[in-house]
Amino acid sequence: MKMDKIFTGLKIATTLLENNGKFNADVIFTAVFDHRLSSETSHKEKWEYVLALNHDDFPALAKYETVSFLSGNNNLKGYLYKVDRPKGLILYVHGIGSNAFDWYAIGQNEWVLRGYCVFAIELTASGSSQGYGIPSLSQSALDVAAAVSYIQSRHDLKHLPLFLFGHSWGGYGVVAANHFIKGVKAVASLSGFACPVDEMIGLPEAKLAGIKLGDTKPLEEALIKRAGEYANLSAVEAIRSSRVPFFIAHGGEDHTVPYVQASILNKAKGLTNVTPMFFKNRDHVNIFLDAYSCQKRDEAMELTRKMQEKYGNNFASFNETTKAEILQQYDRAGCSNVNKTLFDAIDAFYMAHCR
Repeated sequence: MKMDKIFTGLKIATTLLENNGKFNADVIFTAVFDHRLSSETSHKEKWEYVLALNHDDFPALAKYETVSFLSGNNNLKGYLYKVDRPKGLILYVHGIGSNAFDWYAIGQNEWVLRGYCVFAIELTASGSSQGYGIPSLSQSALDVAAAVSYIQSRHDLKHLPLFLFGHSWGGYGVVAANHFIKGVKAVASLSGFACPVDEMIGLPEAKLAGIKLGDTKPLEEALIKRAGEYANLSAVEAIRSSRVPFFIAHGGEDHTVPYVQASILNKAKGLTNVTPMFFKNRDHVNIFLDAYSCQKRDEAMELTRKMQEKYGNNFASFNETTKAEILQQYDRAGCSNVNKTLFDAIDAFYMAHCR
């Protein structure tokens, strides 16, 4: 996952503690924020492509409307899937390093088949959306707010019950956006972090086996200096100040957004408008998947390690014949069954709050 590659524990810890403990924000921010996060084709250029189905594999997603909307100075892309007699409209938000056409299409397809219109967006500096880098991880919340504003401006959409659904960076964004938005019926967040600093500190602490990196105040101050008052926007405070119901799910084996150090679910304990769901043995990605696909994904990841030894690590450099040979050895469909327990619970949650 891109989040792991960006926030390596070693890099963050080193930059926090270098020069006799003097804080070096520029190194961290350059590594984390100052680059494109994904492109429209990046999901087909990485080894992760072999691990699951993507948009092109789902007939239900073949027909869609491509739209643009502004978030700040950037034009963002969104993809609207309509169904007859919809139960509502789901704004669907991906994680960092992804786009709307990669493995996240597994969930988009599931919601369409369950009778929802789906508006899948690509966040700033992601997919086909504009932007070179982001000021802070809070950008996803600002992008979600802009997408909600766009939806509410369209006469054919604004009458539909509006639900939010996001994972990881998107899971944070769909919650934290409630500082700014109104008219949402219910929100579902998977594997989301409580605030940007919690994630930027929590991930390396988890990777460093319990070592504490110390005072987070310098990081927060530098982040606010860089990105303004919303730089460390709190998802938990958005829940606390909102009357919107929130469904918050997390996995106990999540090492990308560590449950104890960074998760919304852990930090929002006791809030009455939260419906929690905890999967003790699921990680950052396979929280999406049923038990069979979790097993198949583990097998596919082991196969990938062997394939990389044979073919090399640069999947993008392979010709189409080589890619076809590789793909024949994977059960991508078997790795792509959604976690029905999770999706059934969110579906019921949405319907309980649709009026």
